Amino acid sequence: MYKYFCLLLSVLLFSSCSHKSNQNTTTDKPIIREAAINQVVGIGKIEPESDIIQLSSQVNGIVQQILKKENDTVNVGTAIVELDHQLEDTKVKQLISE
Repeated sequence: MYKYFCLLLSVLLFSSCSHKSNQNTTTDKPIIREAAINQVVGIGKIEPESDIIQLSSQVNGIVQQILKKENDTVNVGTAIVELDHQLEDTKVKQLISE
């Protein structure tokens, strides 16, 4: 009886030691989380391949609409973007009235 008990115990020990752990191991890789981007604000400059051309506007403002696409041909006086300058106009009127 003692032999059967020892045999059963040794079989149980070997079978329990042979299974690999299913636990997730942590790695040294950083956790990457994606953030939702709602608005992008930036300052840009249009530069042709041959030379830098100075672009200017009579008023400051926020770009409402882009009227030309990349590689479109434009002439002097052609509108490239449409600006919303209502806020700037209000500030100028406020400064003049003071």
